[in-house]
Amino acid sequence: MKRRGFSLLELIISLGIISILILLINNIIFVNFKISDESYKNEMEFKESTSCMLYIENIIRRADKIEKTNNESNFTAYIKDNKSYSSYRFEVKNNILYVRINNMENKGDGESKTPIGKCQDARIIYKEGEGFDISINFLEAEGLS
Repeated sequence: MKRRGFSLLELIISLGIISILILLINNIIFVNFKISDESYKNEMEFKESTSCMLYIENIIRRADKIEKTNNESNFTAYIKDNKSYSSYRFEVKNNILYVRINNMENKGDGESKTPIGKCQDARIIYKEGEGFDISINFLEAEGLS
């Protein structure tokens, strides 16, 4: 008589092989998701730091007048929008780089404080006749850039 089917030993071995394959595939998928998530975080940090630098550059290039001060960033940039001037100055508080914007014509509105990026510290120094010295340590998951 011919025997049909599998023995108990064959079934246990095949289940063991299948479980090892499932474990390997699961680990490969988990590692891929982890790498993808890390890549996404790095890209977002890069985009945020680039956006911050472009914002600073845009303010400096658009400035009609730059005046030296004794503030943290040692200068105030004045930009003419339509008929009135607005003053812009930069400061770091609680690991966030802010720009303080003051519309010179609307005295009642006061100064607005707008966050433009996360950073450890920032030095944006104006040197008359030489230009600007910009040094920003952006916060990242692994450390500073």
